[in-house]
Amino acid sequence: MTNAAHTPGPWHYTAVSDGSFSVHQTKSAPYPIAHDIVTKEDACLIAAAPELLNALECLLLYAADVHSEDLNLEVYEQARSAIAKSKGG
Repeated sequence: MTNAAHTPGPWHYTAVSDGSFSVHQTKSAPYPIAHDIVTKEDACLIAAAPELLNALECLLLYAADVHSEDLNLEVYEQARSAIAKSKGG
């Protein structure tokens, strides 16, 4: 769904020997995305970002096409804003 300018997923996290975490893409060879992440929860969230973005974009398309009469505009705009933020807007 996403016409992404970011590094394509999937992204994965690993624990580093100093107790921090790093996130990397492993399509061909490990490609670093982020490092020195303090908590595992943050690493998990960062690693899930490409999949979350794609899922949210698909969900918005589905909601607008199938359930437009029941669409909560506040929630829809919140989702659109999050997508824009993830793309630097």
